[in-house]
Amino acid sequence: MNTTRNGRAEQISALLDRALIRFCGVLVGGIVLVILADIAGRNLLGQSFTTATEIAVLLQLYIVFIAAAVGYRRGAHMVVGTNRWLGTLGVKLADKAVHLSVAAFSLVLGYYGV
Repeated sequence: MNTTRNGRAEQISALLDRALIRFCGVLVGGIVLVILADIAGRNLLGQSFTTATEIAVLLQLYIVFIAAAVGYRRGAHMVVGTNRWLGTLGVKLADKAVHLSVAAFSLVLGYYGV
């Protein structure tokens, strides 16, 4: 009986994941429509919408957090794959460059008291 509940829970979880990913697709469409409306308003009406950029950024945030939650539930890993085209030495150099740039940025922030 317990395996039936687990199977049913997995089905519901998969259905929820698919629904959330589709919702993210709808949000991407919303971003496209908001930006297109802003461009059309600017070019045709001579005035852009005041909150178009903020709406697009807010929709992007929803997409990122929803997709991250779905990815976490699926056990996915969020990484940028550089190993294929950088090679071992390139990855080591890129790693050092990232550490140095973070250290330099931290020093700038510390110096200017931000």
